[in-house]
Amino acid sequence: MKLVERHLMTRNHLGKYSNEQICKSANLQMKKSICKFAHLHICIFYLYPEIDDLCFRSKNLYNLGTYHQRQEFFQTGGVFSYEPLDKPLQDTDAYCALPAKVSQHVLIQVGKSWESFFAARAAYQENPERFYALPSLPGYKPKLSGRNLLIYTAQAISRPALREGFVVPSKTDIHIKTKPQKVNQVRIVPRVNHYNVQMGKWANGQMKENLQICRFADFVVEVVSEREARDLGMDKNHIAGIEIGVDNLAAVTSNTHGRNLQICKFADLQISSLLINGRPLKSINSYYNQKKAKLQSTLDSSQKTSSSLQDLIIICTMPARRSFHAW
Repeated sequence: MKLVERHLMTRNHLGKYSNEQICKSANLQMKKSICKFAHLHICIFYLYPEIDDLCFRSKNLYNLGTYHQRQEFFQTGGVFSYEPLDKPLQDTDAYCALPAKVSQHVLIQVGKSWESFFAARAAYQENPERFYALPSLPGYKPKLSGRNLLIYTAQAISRPALREGFVVPSKTDIHIKTKPQKVNQVRIVPRVNHYNVQMGKWANGQMKENLQICRFADFVVEVVSEREARDLGMDKNHIAGIEIGVDNLAAVTSNTHGRNLQICKFADLQISSLLINGRPLKSINSYYNQKKAKLQSTLDSSQKTSSSLQDLIIICTMPARRSFHAW
């Protein structure tokens, strides 16, 4: 049985520039749209710069692998498999900026993106009506604002630290407290809600010198572990039924008729029929649809999304997740 423990890394500071300096220089009003909920472990801000830098390095290697695949595709119509792609890149700066096993998984991501492209192109040739346009080639992540997923396998995680209850990815100063001691992998996932502020020195109405590109983002560190299923000694004659709905999110009943039963050898529980109210979630979804339609109507024809739309996704999905955990 696989379990995933999630840790949310938030940006609580901007290095040597304060929030007020950013607002004054860029003439922007700062927005705080990240909600903190009990089911996520909110980690101390000092981890953020290192994690952000690691995801930036992962982006560099991803773009390098994508470049080699695109060049091969333009010349031959095919792409490299994993090993021919990995070997010539092993001596590059982008590859060596991360542990070898982490770099390998970045290139595996590149390979999967091209597998998806070829599968989509085959489906397009078979039935073009299912698509709005011809599937495009896998592209590059943005040079400055782009970040990419990181995967640390069990071989790239410190075992002595894990025995003490901490996850320490290889060649990093990251220490994250965790409960499981048998960890399969650690994933660092960049979240989608972000925007950039460009700072610089102005002269005669033009920017003469760039000082810094500040990124507002969050990262979720997922600790994936396995646990053996235990036999709880449950009575298999006791049956519960669940019907999913909208106004009533779930209607639950059983064949025990509310009797006090020993559902397993560890606990007694009185099971009765119940209804779970789904109207709050329905209200959140209705608000999301109305707000999304309004924001999309203001976009240019060439623009697919905006920071306001990304903020809306977070604002609406996080309360929904919290509601499910509260139940």
